[in-house]
Amino acid sequence: MALQDAHINIGDHSPKVARAWPAGDGGTRSATPATTGQAQAAGAGGLPSVYTPELIHPPHGNHVQALDAETGEVTFWQVSGTRQRQLKGHREGRAKRYALRWIARRLLPKGHKTRKCGAWRLPNMDIQVLKSPALQRAYFHGLQVCASPWACPVCAAKISERRTAEVQEAIDRAKALGLSVYLVTLTIPHGLGDDIADLLHRMHAAWAKLNQGKGGEKFRARIGLRGHIRALEVTYGQLHGWHPHFHALLFLDTELTPGQVQQVFTERWQRCAVRAGLPLPHAEFGCQVDGGDHAERYVSKGGWGLAEELTKGQAKDGRKGRSPRQLLEDYQNGDKQAGALFARYVEAFHGRRQLYWSNGLRALLSVAELTDEEIVAKPDDEVSMLLATITDDQWKAIYRKRQESVVLDLAETDPDACRAFIQGVEP
Repeated sequence: MALQDAHINIGDHSPKVARAWPAGDGGTRSATPATTGQAQAAGAGGLPSVYTPELIHPPHGNHVQALDAETGEVTFWQVSGTRQRQLKGHREGRAKRYALRWIARRLLPKGHKTRKCGAWRLPNMDIQVLKSPALQRAYFHGLQVCASPWACPVCAAKISERRTAEVQEAIDRAKALGLSVYLVTLTIPHGLGDDIADLLHRMHAAWAKLNQGKGGEKFRARIGLRGHIRALEVTYGQLHGWHPHFHALLFLDTELTPGQVQQVFTERWQRCAVRAGLPLPHAEFGCQVDGGDHAERYVSKGGWGLAEELTKGQAKDGRKGRSPRQLLEDYQNGDKQAGALFARYVEAFHGRRQLYWSNGLRALLSVAELTDEEIVAKPDDEVSMLLATITDDQWKAIYRKRQESVVLDLAETDPDACRAFIQGVEP
């Protein structure tokens, strides 16, 4: 894949500084970002600072890793002076997600909605290729979608990006109200023979007990808890099996430090976990609370900082175990056990929400709610150009040959070639 160049306006790093991203034709386009999620990356080795609004990690040498906020994918950039060169474009990420969705379809049982996602036409609708003038991205319209954040790499990327924006909005609103926002990570002891469905059931029961009864009322009062946003993540390790854990944002009206909140939370979490039939969480590692600058870095790190940690567990690479995406990739490379593990993961997570907001928190922070189905069904851009209409026979040929991403690549770079390609496909 050819490298794409993007010239970055270093400016003074003010909220109004412009940024340039690669356009679909290989050129650049500018945008003026809001203050949310902005970050500065101090270049290593004497490199000047470069404005990267969705920075994930500090530069390694002259490389930075960032989130493409428009596609939900992790991108890699080489920095030299005032110049950024993208090492991994959005099309490569899109092709990978489409390929992994093919793998997921093969592993899931008949009747699972992901098997029809991006494959079947919606009733009484044409299959269209549309392009967003603002985003310079092409996409299909008129296909069924599964809206599964667990099973589908394609839908998960879109859902996660929207959820990340919601969480970031909540953090900003909370700060405006004078609330503190901390990140808590809760884990439990686990072993190779543990069943993931049973672990999930008991962990949710333990969480529910945190807030129940007079004990829960006293707990909330001690830490000044006004609400929370909770997410569930899981990895699989060869030595210790399934490792489910909670990440939650705590919206607090308190002067307690993260360490003081952790002490209170650890005691309560240990008690509730045991009551739910789980092993006693580790006194030091079973509960971790972070806040302040650490929380801000989580928010800005981006796919997969706080918002990102909550919303992109399915897409992240596991630190000590394999994430669901890595299980799909390993199966694609011949690991049959990884395929069976992915199918078991999807079965266990079916019907669970990716993100849970405590009652009243959306109203307190004035953050609107969209369902996963509404997010996925929403066009990438309300104002898009129609580039092509695909007949059923043409779509069957494109789908069977797994050329969906090829069509979109052509639509972004050469619409005439895209139309010619569609007309030339053989059923």
